[in-house]
Amino acid sequence: DPTRPEGDDRGGSIWLHMDHGSGTSACVSLSESGMEYLLRTLDPDLRPVVVMGDKAHLKAAR
Repeated sequence: DPTRPEGDDRGGSIWLHMDHGSGTSACVSLSESGMEYLLRTLDPDLRPVVVMGDKAHLKAAR
C-alpha cells in the first residue's frame, strides 16, 4: 500500500518535528528555531500546505 510504506503499524503520515540528530522515516525535521518560526507565522485559518521536493522540481512547479 503506497499510503503506508512503513507498514500498517507505522501509519501513513508525514510529520513536521524538531531535529533529533538522526534520520527520519519520511518526516520533515526542523531546527528548534525553524519550528518556532513556523509555529509563530503559519495561520491555521489559511490552511497552510507543505510542499516537498528538490530545488529544480520546486522551481519548475511555480
